[in-house]
Amino acid sequence: PPTRRNAPRSPPRVASLQTGHTYDAVVTGTDDAAGTVELDIGGHRAIAEVDLVARFNPEKLPPSRFAKRGARLRASVQRLAETEVRDAAADARLELGPEGAIVVIDPRTRDVLAVVGGYESSGAGFNRATQAVRQPGSPFKPIVYGLALRSRRFTPASIVLDAPEVFDQWKPQNYETWRYQGPVRVREAVAQSINLVAVRVMEEVTPTETVTFAQQLGITTPLEPTLALALGASEVRPVELVNAYATFAAGG
Repeated sequence: PPTRRNAPRSPPRVASLQTGHTYDAVVTGTDDAAGTVELDIGGHRAIAEVDLVARFNPEKLPPSRFAKRGARLRASVQRLAETEVRDAAADARLELGPEGAIVVIDPRTRDVLAVVGGYESSGAGFNRATQAVRQPGSPFKPIVYGLALRSRRFTPASIVLDAPEVFDQWKPQNYETWRYQGPVRVREAVAQSINLVAVRVMEEVTPTETVTFAQQLGITTPLEPTLALALGASEVRPVELVNAYATFAAGG
């Protein structure tokens, strides 16, 4: 169960909550009758049901014993508070341990063959496969390269420089920060997931065009049109990213 640390501190202020996002939170109260925990998420009031995390509470402790006032934890927002209701609270879920999601699509028909959004066997609750908004990281790179090939500005044999550079006060690095290969072919950069090459290709095809291309592939979450998008800095939903990849598997 969440435990109280030395001195409870308010979590970082959040201008506005977004559904699907996970935030730092502090327990501000409990309601044993309702089976809920009250949270402060960046200055916003939220309510979470303890029953939704029953696997972390095998002794079936009431909320007052399960999560002490002042305990710090992580919580994801499932529904925003009603703005027209005074003292309304957002619906949240306690994120106490690792969770996973999977989406399986038949690229020929786009039929969804399987979806797993969390530990709950029922359809209720927070579905990470369809609702979670997360930074994809390197899995976004093929979208950048897909646009590069479609635009005919690059081919798999095109040579791009893998070397350090500062892009408008931003200095990205490769995963192996000590290793740069110099000129490499695009197909090698894809296979090795080289950050600097992806950023240079993004600079050529432009972030704005990349956002448009990603939307054509089925990604609907807002994407920031910056060079960091080449490294998956903007958040997407798993089901959307799988749908985008299915386009490649289906031959375009």
